[in-house]
Amino acid sequence: MSLWHIGSNHDLTALYKPYVGPYCQNYYPPKPWPDWFKGVYRQSIDPQWAKVFLYIPSIDCYCLWTVVRDYPNDMSIFKDCSLTLVLNLNKVFVFRAEDGAVIDWDYIHEPTPIFPPKFWAIWGGAMGSFEKIYVVYTSWADPRVYEVNWRDLNYDGGWYLSSYDTDPPTTFGAWGPFAIVNRQDDYIAWGNNRTLNLFRLENDDVWRRWKIITTQAEMQHVCWENRENCWWISTVQSGSKIGKLNYRLGRHEIMSSVQSPYEDVVKQFVAFDAKRKRVAVLRLRPDDPDTGACRFVLDFYRPLIRASKIYGITDPVPLSKPRVGTRTTFVSYLIGDIGEPVPPHVVDAELTAPAEGRLLMPHTMTNEIGRSYTQYLGVEAGDERLNLSCEVTDGFREEEG
Repeated sequence: MSLWHIGSNHDLTALYKPYVGPYCQNYYPPKPWPDWFKGVYRQSIDPQWAKVFLYIPSIDCYCLWTVVRDYPNDMSIFKDCSLTLVLNLNKVFVFRAEDGAVIDWDYIHEPTPIFPPKFWAIWGGAMGSFEKIYVVYTSWADPRVYEVNWRDLNYDGGWYLSSYDTDPPTTFGAWGPFAIVNRQDDYIAWGNNRTLNLFRLENDDVWRRWKIITTQAEMQHVCWENRENCWWISTVQSGSKIGKLNYRLGRHEIMSSVQSPYEDVVKQFVAFDAKRKRVAVLRLRPDDPDTGACRFVLDFYRPLIRASKIYGITDPVPLSKPRVGTRTTFVSYLIGDIGEPVPPHVVDAELTAPAEGRLLMPHTMTNEIGRSYTQYLGVEAGDERLNLSCEVTDGFREEEG
């Protein structure tokens, strides 16, 4: 299984406010103005200060929380040589999920030359259970995962988990900047670089690590899909790989290498659109050198079944001892080339002639983990051969919302 590119939005210039207002001659140098003065856009985003990108189902939109550098109208010509009056504004941008268009943006805080408390310390964040947002705050003494409000990503006294309260405990930064929190089923995936530590809440009210998953590339960002799965995207330097993990079973589901058509991508985020069953990737690129316009790109992908990537069907295994006159259920799995399950496809079963018994379920559908069941009724004692087959063709895997 791989990801197929189905569309992009290259026009994200609405992220920046254009230069407006009368020229302030007190600040302008004598004409002719220098070549570096553009006077078109007065704002800029440094990719390193882009904090969180995710999909919010309740409003069917993507949101980006970031620090925006704002240049006052009368200082626009000093954009590249002076930061005397530059303001750092924390903002949230809203993108329409259907086509990625920028539909709203708002200041999180009043303009201030310093960052609000804790915003600067956020490593990364993701949507979790109950449509809550969970972020990892760095701390020299005690790194934690916090449930925060969507407005400014600040902690308002709700749920949190300290790295010292896990088993085993850890010190600063050991678990990493990424955390997927499932409080409904009590699972957490917390990690960094190429490692995801999987925790679950045991009966003694301790978050205990039960498995460690290693990814094939260094992770840049992770996102929530549902109460079982999450997605991750690698750093640009690692080759722009995108993967899907089942953090409740502790296994890889999808691994795809997505070639970016842009050579100047600095940072990238991933989000999963639960309504349209597709993956969105926000790629952060430097501003246009001529106009200062935003050159970010929002790409959309959908899981695609590739017949050449199907490894095969496992041998059917009986769940009970076959007996004459008794139904016996056989289980098998349809898996991909890296061991990931392949749903949903029809698995056909047949008995090699001459056959004495009967198949009660000759055609079954694989479920979400690639499993299929076949029932057999033995009539007489003896040996019989059960064969399984599945026809897989290239194409999109349509899913119901």
